[in-house]
Amino acid sequence: MRYFLLFLSICFLGLTGCFSNPIVGNKEPIEAAQYCAEQYPAPEFVEDAHLYTTLSITEIAKYDDLRKITISYYSQYPDIDLDYEAVSVSFKYLLVPWEWRWRNDITGSLHSLHGGTRNKIDQRRKNIKNSLSTTLKDPQLDWLTGLIIHAYGDSFSHTKNEFNSEEEKAYNVWIGHAIPSIFGNSPDDIKQKGNEPKYLGYIDNLYDTLKTNDENYNEYAKFRDFVDNMECNKGKCSDFHALFTNNPENGRRIVQFTDCMNNEARPLLETEVQQAMDLISGNGID
Repeated sequence: MRYFLLFLSICFLGLTGCFSNPIVGNKEPIEAAQYCAEQYPAPEFVEDAHLYTTLSITEIAKYDDLRKITISYYSQYPDIDLDYEAVSVSFKYLLVPWEWRWRNDITGSLHSLHGGTRNKIDQRRKNIKNSLSTTLKDPQLDWLTGLIIHAYGDSFSHTKNEFNSEEEKAYNVWIGHAIPSIFGNSPDDIKQKGNEPKYLGYIDNLYDTLKTNDENYNEYAKFRDFVDNMECNKGKCSDFHALFTNNPENGRRIVQFTDCMNNEARPLLETEVQQAMDLISGNGID
């Protein structure tokens, strides 16, 4: 097993070096967001679960147009920027011991692969919710809010065993969910057996965190029912895709905005990502 993992690490080190980072701009996060909200180049459609989910909830909660697409984009950012993407970082630093702390912070905090049982899972979700109650007050921190929301989603999906049971455990920083994913049981697949209760639990908690009042609960209840009944095949939820592409304004804006941000926004600094990880871990909360 040890030699097999070593072989895999060498393969992935080679693979990650072949991919270029799509984040290539130089504008500040909010400056880029304001620019992209007015420009809209026309890329092809890409389906991103973090982004779609956050967009859905911020829209139901009636966030203004710029805030909802900015928060949504940065909720997907840790899976876009290869400097902070879990698989890329895991294998990039696997054989570099002096970078293990950074590697494990990225996987353990930003992607909620922190390991531990019920208490640790509950504490992580509580830390994140407390942090969001602070960052959401400042639109200039919408990039930070997005990063924290990414970890929030992963804190629900990156666990094994029954949702909210005493047997539920978080995947750890070293292996993550590589083994179940290899064997076709990815925890990131919303409709995979046993995963849907976790996803529904996540959107319930995200809505409760992002809502500004209770006036829109009926609209949220319809969205939740839609998610509960949508059909997915091999991790691709065509209904989720249609939810936005069938609405010309929603579909066009988020797709074009994402592509524009990849080209215009500068990559987030390690210090900025560290700020998010501190809040996610509960170290940056007053």
